[in-house]
Amino acid sequence: MIEKAYLDLFRAATMLSSDRPSDKVNAVYLHGLSEGMVESAGIFKKAVDMVTFGSMGRQAEFIAFNGSRGEGMGEQNRPGAAWPGSEYYIKELTTELTSHHSLANTPNILVPTGPGFHTRSETDELVLTAKERGWKSVAIMSVAWHSVRSMSCVVASMYALGYQFKAYFVTPNSTNWWLPMKGSQGIADTIPFAEVLAEIDRILKYWSRGEGDGWRKGYGAPPEMLFDYLHKREEIE
Repeated sequence: MIEKAYLDLFRAATMLSSDRPSDKVNAVYLHGLSEGMVESAGIFKKAVDMVTFGSMGRQAEFIAFNGSRGEGMGEQNRPGAAWPGSEYYIKELTTELTSHHSLANTPNILVPTGPGFHTRSETDELVLTAKERGWKSVAIMSVAWHSVRSMSCVVASMYALGYQFKAYFVTPNSTNWWLPMKGSQGIADTIPFAEVLAEIDRILKYWSRGEGDGWRKGYGAPPEMLFDYLHKREEIE
């Protein structure tokens, strides 16, 4: 069973490493990340690139992101404890956007969702926002090692909340794997290279607890659900 889980993990990570939208998307969504995680992959610049008129053209209409104040679970249940929070995202994204004169007067391009306190609650809020706004396609952007857990949660949220859309995981063009930073939920001093191994345990926990109908209760869709979604994704209207 453990061996199968690792094989599924390798397959999922490989598939998502080259995941890209087949066309323009309604929004690019950013998970709540520590400052170091954002910096390691240039997340804000990449997101803004997708909503500006660069060499690739405008690839997304909106930038959506976790609307909490940075609270987390347990001891981190206070503003700014788990990540810098939505005000930080708004400030940094606005600064990046205003460097593109064509978008300087469109602040409504930023769409905070409801507050999310961990990956699954973030994706629940994303799906609720997509349903409210009628979004049919979203690019999920985060650090590269977050891909499998993020997409497993997106799939679980879509099925649990009864609204499906085309979701793609967009990995950054490059990552500084040796950058000293705060890791997941801003707790420990680490580097991206080390976080890859730490993420394996998180993914396997989300998958194992998502078995049966566990995916309805706050965990990720198990690999079979994830693969089935990716296989049929382009059929979603």
